[in-house]
Amino acid sequence: MKTMRIGSLFFILVLLCGAAYSQAPTITFNVPLQLNDLNQEVDGVGVTCLAYDGGGTMVGFGQMILENIPENGDLNKTITVVATESQGKDITTATRYSCSFKLEINGSAVTPEINPNRPIECQAKEGTLLRSEVTGTITW
Repeated sequence: MKTMRIGSLFFILVLLCGAAYSQAPTITFNVPLQLNDLNQEVDGVGVTCLAYDGGGTMVGFGQMILENIPENGDLNKTITVVATESQGKDITTATRYSCSFKLEINGSAVTPEINPNRPIECQAKEGTLLRSEVTGTITW
């Protein structure tokens, strides 16, 4: 079993919902990440944001992947994710969002979670926060 330790991980989501109407409406999410002591096997960090309407239907999707992880394993950066409309849906009906992050290890995405039954385990240092998903409401 490979073990990867995340020394200090804070996944904080700040939602900027200035729906930029150019050709198609979008929702921009600014997601500050602070990751410390990432194992050298980690070759990327991805953030995915989904927008849902009041009935729970996904109406928008966006993803950003960072592939240049510093050699020291520390990443302190705000990632901008732009969600666009799902085909045939109206993103302006979005009332909720969900943003999550994954680690890429040798090109495969791994969801960070504390689970001894998975081949890769992520742990936060005592007194720190491990949060791989954040949800909330969208206000237009």
